[in-house]
Amino acid sequence: MIEVSVSLKYIGEELYKQLEYIATTKNYNARSKKALIEFVLQDYVNMNQLKELENPYALEFVKSVIDARCQSMEKNIGGRLTNLVAENAIQLGITNQIVYESLNRLTFNDETKSLLGDYRKNAVEQLRVNKKPLNYLDLLKEDGK
Repeated sequence: MIEVSVSLKYIGEELYKQLEYIATTKNYNARSKKALIEFVLQDYVNMNQLKELENPYALEFVKSVIDARCQSMEKNIGGRLTNLVAENAIQLGITNQIVYESLNRLTFNDETKSLLGDYRKNAVEQLRVNKKPLNYLDLLKEDGK
């Protein structure tokens, strides 16, 4: 790298304040006036190199690649979500049938309503603590069966 000496006395006070402002807005804390000027000049060079990317054809191509990838990901996520919802619906149907059969064997009264409320609280607590739904196998493990 070639070192070029430039005297800071040729830079006006107003211009220097603008340089400081630019560096501050880009979260750069210069340790010296030389470092500040180097940062702003490098930033200027970098910004001008970005102008090469302003080609509308190149931008349209990049946009189409990103759009295609996003659509592919959306389909993939949508398929997974559909499978998850379907599995949860099946599990819920099974659970509802078990509850219905159990309630038919019991008399439906305030005690049964209270029991259902306790089940709901336990399920919500399990979901909050373990970040996963309560399932039958976990209940068996808790009971030691």
